[in-house]
Amino acid sequence: MKSDKLIQIVKSLSSIEKGEFKKHVRKLSGNSEKQYISLFENIDKHGVYSADGASVKNYLYNTLLDFLENFSVVDPIEDSINKSVKRAQLLYGRGIYNSCNDLVMDACQKAEKYECYPQLLQLYDIKLLLIARKNDKNLGEKVEDVMNDKATVIKKIDIQTHYHRLFILVNNFYAQYQALKEHTELLVIDEWKNTPLMQDEKHAITFYSKFYYHAFHQLYAAILKKDTFQIKQDIFHLWEAHPYMKEKNPSLYFNVLSTCMLAFYQRNMFDRYTGLLKKAETIKPLTENDRINFTYRIYKHHYDLLMVKHDYKRLPEIGEKARKQLEPVYISPIHYSRIYIGMEFSLAVGCFLAAEYKKSQNHVNLLLNTVTANQESWQYMYYSARLLQLLIFYEMEDYTYLNDLIVSTNKYFRRHHVLKPVHLLLMNHLKNTMLAFGKNERVEKFKAFKDELEKLSTPSDLHAIFQFDIYIWVGRYV
Repeated sequence: MKSDKLIQIVKSLSSIEKGEFKKHVRKLSGNSEKQYISLFENIDKHGVYSADGASVKNYLYNTLLDFLENFSVVDPIEDSINKSVKRAQLLYGRGIYNSCNDLVMDACQKAEKYECYPQLLQLYDIKLLLIARKNDKNLGEKVEDVMNDKATVIKKIDIQTHYHRLFILVNNFYAQYQALKEHTELLVIDEWKNTPLMQDEKHAITFYSKFYYHAFHQLYAAILKKDTFQIKQDIFHLWEAHPYMKEKNPSLYFNVLSTCMLAFYQRNMFDRYTGLLKKAETIKPLTENDRINFTYRIYKHHYDLLMVKHDYKRLPEIGEKARKQLEPVYISPIHYSRIYIGMEFSLAVGCFLAAEYKKSQNHVNLLLNTVTANQESWQYMYYSARLLQLLIFYEMEDYTYLNDLIVSTNKYFRRHHVLKPVHLLLMNHLKNTMLAFGKNERVEKFKAFKDELEKLSTPSDLHAIFQFDIYIWVGRYV
């Protein structure tokens, strides 16, 4: 066994799995339990182990595989139904028919409700065996009823298979879109339009609509890159025609509207963008989480629209309005970290562009106190907030503090190996323009700064670094 196999499997475990594995090993009999735990913890902490004890390593590796094979990662409802099927088979095999029948009836209802169709077919088979044991004059009718139920389930499985096939096709198209010819996407669309939608209300809002949406999103993303805009509109109309989506699955409908709005936004079709935004504002959420998510995303759409129109003065106003509607986010920021961090950064940028610098600094402080650079998923936001802080103190003309802040930010970025040429360019520019006393001299320095920015990075790269269009700020002086 290659030495890195054991390291890889240990490093792949989540914190919950690690804890459960240790409990699992402690239940094993034998004196070597401590040796296995010690080896496991050494690999977990340091990522290495000694070259000795090959048998212990092999045993630990195989024990980990056995554990992961048995560690329950399946849907608990599906797991429960699987157990019911096994128990029903066991009871039937032992001739305990009444208990078996009760279990089968309950399990059938559950399997139907949660669309566990393969298990439902197994339960119907047991049901047929139970019916056959009874001396019932209506035996033929009962068997026919069960066979009809089986036929219905088989049809649903066929549709599920069709959706899976379509999803695989779409994923393949998405992964290879650059290598494919134009006609390939048209074939995908043709198949898409011929896909049967479940007309029955229950199925339209569960498995099928979820699957349909995910495939839609992948296909849309691929076509967005291929730039076939007319096809995008066709797909949107096809999706909007879904009979139950808007009322019964508003979150999916909202996501589809947002995706289509992106296409209009990227093509500067802001009348169409605004029309879909108004439509999005009429969607009624079914849950509090949906309400919070809709409110935040509608705010972000309005924010993007104002940025395009250069109407920066209104940014703080719409931000504060959304903030009030998002009170639960501020009561429990950890639970809603994505929305909380996104809101505070947008508010900080909005107030900065509206020249409300003290408010902007308050929002930056809230953000920096919430997010740390140790939170890997939010590192980029933390770094952007620190850069925005430099611009705020520059505009407030607090040059003494700004100078100290430039030094500390420079050291911090170097220590965390994230310092980029663009960061150095900005910091040097701020230091140099602090000393520029005349308006003409400052304008010249900003022109030179803009030229250097354009040489160093593309607008999209700059946006990824600053999380807003840095040229808006530069434009105040040039």
